Amino acid sequence: FGFVEHVAADQGSALERTQLVFDPVQQVVAGNCHLHRNTDKLIAGSVAAGLFSRIEEPIERYIVPRMWPIAQQASGVLVR
Repeated sequence: FGFVEHVAADQGSALERTQLVFDPVQQVVAGNCHLHRNTDKLIAGSVAAGLFSRIEEPIERYIVPRMWPIAQQASGVLVR
């Protein structure tokens, strides 16, 4: 299972502050999609929950500046 997700920005960053300000509006206009959710940690937790057997490579976090306010991205591969 390959994934690329927008995730919560790094704690204390300007991007995180922006996400926190706009998150309530985002949830209303985008069907409860959160700007500031630790989706990468939730996905990693699916291994501990037994939904996947392992993470193929460490989950990579990176910034795509042109995608503000969802510039913080994470990608990885999980194996059943």
